Amino acid sequence: MPRLLLLGTGTPAPLAHRGGSSYLLQTGDQTLLIDCGPGSVRRLLEAGIATTQIDHLLLTHLHYDHCVDYAYLTLTRWDQGVG
Repeated sequence: MPRLLLLGTGTPAPLAHRGGSSYLLQTGDQTLLIDCGPGSVRRLLEAGIATTQIDHLLLTHLHYDHCVDYAYLTLTRWDQGVG
């Protein structure tokens, strides 16, 4: 059964209780990260998902509140020997 996890529901202004736009969709053996706004990598780790478990990334558009953690995600995966 597919699983959708709301990591952040999006906000251009930083808030302590609300992360930037980021959603995790797990279907079978594939894991898709949709957007990676501010705090996405931290929220992934809080949910028990390692960055190395991400198979695909979909950026809906290139506003900073949807993609600012892209470099952090990429470098974290590289540091762990993936990507």
